Amino acid sequence: MTMSGWRLIGIIASIIWFFGFGVLLWNQFVEDALAPYAQDLKICSAIEEYSDEFWQTNARDSVELSEKLQVNQDQYERCASKAKLQWESERPSDSVLAIAVLVIDLVTIALGWLILWGCVALGRWVRRRFAAN
Repeated sequence: MTMSGWRLIGIIASIIWFFGFGVLLWNQFVEDALAPYAQDLKICSAIEEYSDEFWQTNARDSVELSEKLQVNQDQYERCASKAKLQWESERPSDSVLAIAVLVIDLVTIALGWLILWGCVALGRWVRRRFAAN
């Protein structure tokens, strides 16, 4: 296979890397961005669950239980809404994430090409040294 054949393989591998690694990196960034919101929702849910359990055990009658469960539901909705507002105000924009993914993706491809080029140059240098002897 000629050197242009190797370059073609490198270009195809780079394209596969660009999309594969880019998707993987994007999913990781999105997951990391969603983590604080998911954690806050878990906290809201846990509070509602414990409060519901408390009132199911300690309510005097079904009317009080119904009122307390409705209050718990309202508190959960306020908690979830507050968590969403906080998350939306603190999360990085999608364009910033996309630029970060693009830069990291392109830098890894450039480093890969640089390392391979260095290995080829070193191999040629070693071959010339041994051919001279």
